[in-house]
Amino acid sequence: MLFPGSRIWYEGAAAELASLTDEIKASGFSGHIVLEFQDSLDVVICSGGEFQRVIEKIGRRILSTKKYREIWGKCQIKQGRMTIFELAPPLVRRLRGLHGRRLLCSGTLATGCDPERLLDQLRARSFSGILDCVSSEGKLLLDFDTGEVVACFATEYQGLSSDGLEAFTSWHRGFTRSSHPCFFFISETDGTADSQTADEILMDYHDQIALPLASSMERLFHVFGREAGVGDVLVGAGTCPGHALYLISGEAELIPGDAPELFGGPSLKAGEFLGLGWLDDQTSSANTVRARVTSRYLALDAKSLEVLFVNSPALGARLLREAAGLVASVRARLEALRAEPRLRDVESAVLQALYRHPLGGREGVPAAEIFRDLTQSLPLTLPEIDALFRKLAALGGLKQSGGRILLAPHVF
Repeated sequence: MLFPGSRIWYEGAAAELASLTDEIKASGFSGHIVLEFQDSLDVVICSGGEFQRVIEKIGRRILSTKKYREIWGKCQIKQGRMTIFELAPPLVRRLRGLHGRRLLCSGTLATGCDPERLLDQLRARSFSGILDCVSSEGKLLLDFDTGEVVACFATEYQGLSSDGLEAFTSWHRGFTRSSHPCFFFISETDGTADSQTADEILMDYHDQIALPLASSMERLFHVFGREAGVGDVLVGAGTCPGHALYLISGEAELIPGDAPELFGGPSLKAGEFLGLGWLDDQTSSANTVRARVTSRYLALDAKSLEVLFVNSPALGARLLREAAGLVASVRARLEALRAEPRLRDVESAVLQALYRHPLGGREGVPAAEIFRDLTQSLPLTLPEIDALFRKLAALGGLKQSGGRILLAPHVF
């Protein structure tokens, strides 16, 4: 993220700024609206649903006299991209109570700039305020209360935003490896607040950030992303992946068991999740998942879900909808099987017929042929078999298309 402790609230066209104005005011939004145009960068600073200040950057010149309405008008006549970064209200209140930001030290670990020593000094003097660090890679923000660290936020300009102990440890790993200097500042809290100090902390180094800003998806890919070539296996049948997949681009086929010559087909497309049930790290995959074309995807384990929700609320909401749909589907299946036990016998017999057929998994088998086999192997009439099969198709797993019965591999 661009600002420590923030999350992406919205991404889209700059022309949408007008339609978001009422929502920003009604929600009490605090954060920054970043507008990227071909020749300039504009940042609108909001606090409690009010538009506080507008900063415009043209080349290396920084202007802060523009009005919000001028930016709104600019969005109407120019094509641009907008990212809205939301700050947590407690952090906003904390930042607005600061003053007197000053440089403590700068450098790298190799040149003697030691964060541990700085923390010990601030703890010894019972410091209350903010220690913030800026570098070419990102920012760190530590909130002190009488010498104790009560909150921590970190961000990478091309990566993710995080908080807590994970934020500090990830930042510190980067610091120890970096050959670029870091700059450590402190800001006091003693009742003489200066709102400009908060802007300094959040905006410092923004003139060095490469544009365009990375999208939330690219930021997630930077940490959780993987690539697969044609034919590469993303997940093997019988393994416990421990992570779900989100396909960013490309296409993957799901092969029940491990028989690519018999089963499979394009079933996972860009924008779809797969394997939410694998997040418990104990559930094995019944499928081999194989890239049909060159593909990019996210591999998300249970621990990474919190990071996902902070850095892309839109994708997090999509995951929740997918999870809710999966739970509803499983519940509907269990209730159907409980109400009509014969469904399981019909499903098992259809699957056996498909498995016996040389290309049953890919091309399906004529419905008439399967139904004829079922009337011979099950104590059911043809109308009963047809009615039970229709219920199974409604539950997923099996489908009828073009007079043929096929697998629906995504549920296996």
